[in-house]
Amino acid sequence: MYAYSIGGNEEATRLSGVNVDRYKIIFYVISGVYSAVSAMILTARLNSAQPIFGQGYELDAIAAVVLGGASLSGGKGTVFGTLFGALIMGIINNGLNLLNVSPFYQQAVKGSIILAAVLLEREK
Repeated sequence: MYAYSIGGNEEATRLSGVNVDRYKIIFYVISGVYSAVSAMILTARLNSAQPIFGQGYELDAIAAVVLGGASLSGGKGTVFGTLFGALIMGIINNGLNLLNVSPFYQQAVKGSIILAAVLLEREK
């Protein structure tokens, strides 16, 4: 709840009596731990480590969040919506790999999905 509140209006949250700096540090620590765990999982999958191995996953993360129902212009998102969006993105990635689509075109498809989701959201 504090994450939504701080993200929505940090000053109002501070005026409500919440120690905003403390919670921001907690949120960043949690984010860093999750990032480290995902890096270990990726390293285990590939049996090697390079600092650029995570490049390109940003678009997947944004697409998963947008497909899950969160708005890019602000608004509410849910964890279950993001998980649903990640599941859809996993299916799309797997399908494109099985169809032997070039990685360059895969990025274009993912970008098109994000664009379509944003356009559909604007029409609501």
